[in-house]
Amino acid sequence: MAGLAPFNVAPLSRRGVQNICVVWGGTNDIAGSGLTAAQTYTQLTNFCAAIRSLGWRVIVCTGISRAGSNINGTNDAIMTQYNALIIAGGTSIADGIANLAGNSQLAPNGSNFSNLSVYAADGTHLLAASQQNLVAPIISAAANAITTSATVPQVKTIYGGVIGSAGSVAGSPIAIAAGDLVVVAVRWF
Repeated sequence: MAGLAPFNVAPLSRRGVQNICVVWGGTNDIAGSGLTAAQTYTQLTNFCAAIRSLGWRVIVCTGISRAGSNINGTNDAIMTQYNALIIAGGTSIADGIANLAGNSQLAPNGSNFSNLSVYAADGTHLLAASQQNLVAPIISAAANAITTSATVPQVKTIYGGVIGSAGSVAGSPIAIAAGDLVVVAVRWF
């Protein structure tokens, strides 16, 4: 993942604006690849270091509840360990932490994934109505990461593209002017 940072995120950078990359990842590394919390955290920190080296501010999101298990334990138990590493890493790995797991309906507690008023039947994906629970902590962390001026720029534009596995970008950037806050959300599974 870290090796793809220059290809996935760098082309989205805009001069004269505060570029912020929101990184939410690790769930498929844990659930699909059988990685431990420490292995997943290493991948995350390498990716964040690569993005930060390009001049971006980075916001890292904690993981949320997910059904299932791997050879290292239940996904929620491993995600809890992973989240503890993210919180402990704090500003050494990112410019801000969006604690999605701080929401009691999303926290990896061993059973939230079975709440069908929040999660889809697969125990992995959030229902559309539940996705609103993600926005406030991400925007708050991004706003707190702005340090380039005494005046907080108005959030006018958010890139709406999708980063492909080969580093291609689908979608078109929106017009961005000096002083705008640019937030690029990067999610890997």
